[in-house]
Amino acid sequence: MLEILLQGGWDINEAIAWDGPPALADRYLNHISWRLHSRAVEDVVLTDWFLLNGADPNARCGVDLTPLSVAVRDAPLATTRKLVEHGGSVASGQLLHHAVMNNVEDPTELIKYLVCQGSQINAVMYQSCPQSYDKLLGLGFTLGTPLHEAAERGNLSIVRTLVAMGADASIRDSCGDLAEDRARNERHTAVHTFLRSLPVSPVLARL
Repeated sequence: MLEILLQGGWDINEAIAWDGPPALADRYLNHISWRLHSRAVEDVVLTDWFLLNGADPNARCGVDLTPLSVAVRDAPLATTRKLVEHGGSVASGQLLHHAVMNNVEDPTELIKYLVCQGSQINAVMYQSCPQSYDKLLGLGFTLGTPLHEAAERGNLSIVRTLVAMGADASIRDSCGDLAEDRARNERHTAVHTFLRSLPVSPVLARL
């Protein structure tokens, strides 16, 4: 069916919606498991077909969200590697923010891989994309660093990994909260205690 659409002039890199990247990242019906919420990037064969037919891992929608963004959130590390090898850029797509949400496998190696590839560990989500930043703020989202997201989710292992790789716990999110504040608000005691135990940055110490 996809091949018929492609032959008929379908743009394989056209966004599905303002907040939905192209079809490589879209949901489809898995005819093996009959799961309605699979994504193309979760299927190795389908991912290969898309890449072979010109799918761009960096194709965006109305915000800085790409097929590679969805892959780091919903697929194994092997898929992320494949998309990067096919031109996927770690400079867009807010990859580390999505990586800490990955429930497919332990995201520790994924996070290390992205940082080694050049992902900015202390970037506030969408800070390099003002249009996306303003759009999400207008919709009521609170935007922070990957450490904020990991702290809010209560994943101590990922929080430790991020800190060990240079995450700055003194950065505040768009509402003025630290990562430790998010952990406290969600009652993740172990994460809050760990973040509170970190040395105070020289800048904060002078305030």
